[in-house]
Amino acid sequence: MFRRLRDRISESLTNVDDSVDKVEVNILEVLDQIEEMLREGVSFSVEVAGHLIPVKIIMEPIDEKTGDV
Repeated sequence: MFRRLRDRISESLTNVDDSVDKVEVNILEVLDQIEEMLREGVSFSVEVAGHLIPVKIIMEPIDEKTGDV
């Protein structure tokens, strides 16, 4: 996941022209990709006392009116 994110950021920053608007659009595209990846879930393993424990982080939508998840 982080490799894909790094590649997207690199691609966005290397394809920038001289206009500020283009930079803003590319950064917003990368932020959209980060949000999409978090909604899909980020998976990794943590070693605790010699055992690998799978971890998955998922971003839940937040109710903008109440701030609740």
